[in-house]
Amino acid sequence: MKRKIPILNIIFNTILLIPIAIRMAYKLLIVIVLRDYKILNIAVNEVVEKEGKAMPEVYRKRFRLYAIMGAVLGEWMSLLTGKSLTQKERHIAMYFCALTPVFDDLIDDYNYSAEDIYRLCKGEARDGDLLEKICIHFYEKLKTLTQKSDNELLNEYFEKVLDYQIRSRAQINGSLSDTELTEIMYAKGGYSILYFKSIMDNGVQQNEEKTLFNIGALIQFVNDIFDVYKDLQGSIQTLPNATKDIKILENQYANLLDDTIKTCYTLPYHRLRIRCFLLSLMLIYSRGFVCLDQFFALQVKPNNVFEPNNYIRKDLICDMEKFRNLWKSYLYTVWYF
Repeated sequence: MKRKIPILNIIFNTILLIPIAIRMAYKLLIVIVLRDYKILNIAVNEVVEKEGKAMPEVYRKRFRLYAIMGAVLGEWMSLLTGKSLTQKERHIAMYFCALTPVFDDLIDDYNYSAEDIYRLCKGEARDGDLLEKICIHFYEKLKTLTQKSDNELLNEYFEKVLDYQIRSRAQINGSLSDTELTEIMYAKGGYSILYFKSIMDNGVQQNEEKTLFNIGALIQFVNDIFDVYKDLQGSIQTLPNATKDIKILENQYANLLDDTIKTCYTLPYHRLRIRCFLLSLMLIYSRGFVCLDQFFALQVKPNNVFEPNNYIRKDLICDMEKFRNLWKSYLYTVWYF
């Protein structure tokens, strides 16, 4: 995607981006990986030792990954408001994100109903079920940290996240329309971010609801773009793997991003602070464009139709450790707006 951005904007964005990137790297590598994650690991070990069962290594890796995602969310909010997160707020973000893969697996892989999830939130676990015990333990940690009642924690945004997570089962061997796939994708990401913000001390303000929803929708959009191969292997229908024209998908992605940028500037913060916030978001969102560029190159080769089932794994995996892709991601970040 090419956009005409003044060279001074690009230079200005680059100057702003350097301290933002350094600060985020410090927060992720030092604060989370070397300090806060130990708290999460201790919480997991408490349950493992009590139950006398081994925690699958895949979950330990996912807990670390999602704890890092929690740090990213917290850093975004900090950049926007100008206020550093307290230790309590960092731990809320960490436990919130650590709960995500457990809830996802219980609903998607074990076919849990909404009633099953609410049962867990009441502390009622099946004997010997390690995942359920982990889920309850993390929820109780959140409850203690937020000092909220069950009714406050299981609010309207929680209900929306749960509803759309269950509705997303229709994507397995699905034949949903693009409109239905878009609704599920946007809602899963959008309501997750709104729920996260709702359990923080200052909650969701009325004027920031649309912006936060869009931010989460874009995160889910990026996830679905990068998971095209994995979702195809699991027979999961998503908007990115169902599309036949990457340019249409890219335009939808860009339109949502443009709308997000527009709504960000309606928030009651200094424009420079909002710009820094947007640049931090672009560190993630730029990756979506890099991956879409790779997919478009596949599309134009045979017949200008995107047919992911006809491509090999290497074609559909966008390796963001390659210098070329990192460079393209940087360029999208500094010259998108």
